[in-house]
Amino acid sequence: MSTIDPARRGRWDRERRFDTAVEWLDRLDCERLISHQIPFSQAADAYELLDAGDESALQVVLTY
Repeated sequence: MSTIDPARRGRWDRERRFDTAVEWLDRLDCERLISHQIPFSQAADAYELLDAGDESALQVVLTY
């Protein structure tokens, strides 16, 4: 949302793009896209999971 085609900049300023993105985040169930929540203390395990190419790792989130 940081850049846009110059032909559309008149209607889609940064504020409108940001507001639209936030609106869509509210509409989507983003929680279901998180496949793994791993404590920050086990970050090395998270990176190993990603490096292994495990297809079940849709979205890995480090928790604090």
